[in-house]
Amino acid sequence: MRTKNLFQMATLMLGMTISSVMIASCTVEDNPVDEPQFDEEVLRYVEGIPQTASNQLMEFQNHIVEIDSLGNFVRRLNGVPLNREDTTVLSIGVQDLAEARSFFNEWLPDNPEITETAPNVVTFYPKDENGAAQGEIYFTPSSSEEMVAEMTYSSTTDLRHFTSIQFIPESLWPPMGSDDGMDFKLWQVYKMKGPDGKEGDYQCIRERSFGKLGLLALVKDKRNPTKHRDNLTASESVAKEAYKVLKDNWGKWKYSDFGERVWINKSYLPVYHLDNSYTINLKKGDVTYWEWYFSIVYYFFHPNKNSFGKLYIIEF
Repeated sequence: MRTKNLFQMATLMLGMTISSVMIASCTVEDNPVDEPQFDEEVLRYVEGIPQTASNQLMEFQNHIVEIDSLGNFVRRLNGVPLNREDTTVLSIGVQDLAEARSFFNEWLPDNPEITETAPNVVTFYPKDENGAAQGEIYFTPSSSEEMVAEMTYSSTTDLRHFTSIQFIPESLWPPMGSDDGMDFKLWQVYKMKGPDGKEGDYQCIRERSFGKLGLLALVKDKRNPTKHRDNLTASESVAKEAYKVLKDNWGKWKYSDFGERVWINKSYLPVYHLDNSYTINLKKGDVTYWEWYFSIVYYFFHPNKNSFGKLYIIEF
């Protein structure tokens, strides 16, 4: 209750500040109100704070099976269970070892700590935000004709809802029909109802194939940090899957005119919405945090500053 009261008091004070500014600007017609001076902390938030430290294990986890803050299953992004007797073993179809390794590399964070004891025999040591160890993740080529490579992890590694990823030859991938009506074609545009319940032109940026989830994407509604808060925008892990596609296909992206940076839903506090102001650069992959609450007066004077479109994604 104390936190709630403090929040309400701060909201009231900000509201009074903006109201006084608005009243002054309306009553002094011939003498426009001078813009207030903003301290360094406000200006730092206005410039955006690049996210350098991350929970590397969670980031790796969410490229395969996305989980929520409590560890519950949300969705699979890469890999499907082919063995009904053990649905924790996921498979992805690849053409060769190089493609399998590229999948693994794309799941790694920036500047990962890895060792490679032999060609393509890799151990990744994920760290948390404070640099503490979180176990070990292994990528190992296979000598079997039925498997190209396998990703596994140590018993001290808290990955959830899967035990391994098996990269198998595409030629051995079992037939999977598209009788669910979700057979969308790459770069085509479809009129769809999105996560926000509104209909829009969603572009297929990745087809569903060989254990990869398909993606339909749309960008709309440019907003600055004070107005964009929306927990229905694409999650960070799904947005990074979109980045991996779009970085080399920007000319095919229907919404390139919105710019490279878009709002995403990195994390969400359902009460105050204070932790939802994040963007991703769809050509570079970097994530930036934007403070809105303590910068609200700044955005009153600069309503078009830091206005980015909101990214919505439908998985199929």
